Order: sequence, then C-alpha cells, then structure tokens
Amino acid sequence: MSMKINNANKIEYVSYYIDFIISPKRCNKCYQCNSKKDKDCGLNKVDPKYLKICPMTHPYCRKYVYKYYFTDSREYSTIRECAKWRNAERECYRGRYSADSYQLTCECKGSGCNRSANLKPHLHYLYTLSQLLVLLYANYIILDA
Repeated sequence: MSMKINNANKIEYVSYYIDFIISPKRCNKCYQCNSKKDKDCGLNKVDPKYLKICPMTHPYCRKYVYKYYFTDSREYSTIRECAKWRNAERECYRGRYSADSYQLTCECKGSGCNRSANLKPHLHYLYTLSQLLVLLYANYIILDA
C-alpha cells in the first residue's frame, strides 16, 4: 500500500521542517524568573533551569532589580524576563518604581545575557579565557624553571 503525497501534505511537511530546523536558531533564550516566587533566582546568581526560549516577538532579555528604601531590610527583588524592546541608548538605567523602591533595569540581546547585572555575556568568556591563559603561562614558567 503506497501513500500518496499531495500538495497540502508537502506544505505541511515543509512548515514543520522550517519550524524544527530554522526557528530554534532564531529564537532568543533568556532567564525567566522572579525572586519573590523562585528561591534560586537571586541578584547575581540564577539557576540554569530558568533559561528558556522566548517568543519570536521578544528578541531581547531584561532584568529588573528592585531596592526597597522604606524598609530596614537590605532585600532586593529580581525579575528576569524576555523583552519585546529595549532602551537603545543605555544598557542599564535606574528609575523610581512606585513610592517605595528604586528600579535598576538592564536590557540586552543574546542568549542568557540577563543572568548578571554587571557583566555582558561575552565578557564572561573573555574573563574565563584570560584566567586560563594566566594559568597556562604560570605553569609554563614554573615547569621551565
């Protein structure tokens, strides 16, 4: 028994192929969590399980850090999410959020770039590479001596 492939089946097959092969490469991944609900979504540390694919309409990542200034605690609240747009002039900017907190907003483009407020993702790689080079150079000097 042979299966007949018509044009509708071909179009459906091609659309599945495009979704499976091409779309994941164009999708952005951002950390998506809220420190008020997710205990391992801290200020500068976030669990890798929160790195999730964003909708195609959200090509950027965002991280909000809220500092409450009318409380005695030194608590921060952190929200990480996908973003539809970003501030083209500044990567990070500070503002006042409601009457009880300051808000630091950092926006970026790149997979997982909203992990930390301080380092851009490519700087993590440069830092790691520089540490590796220092270690290799130190071992080379010690072994030659």
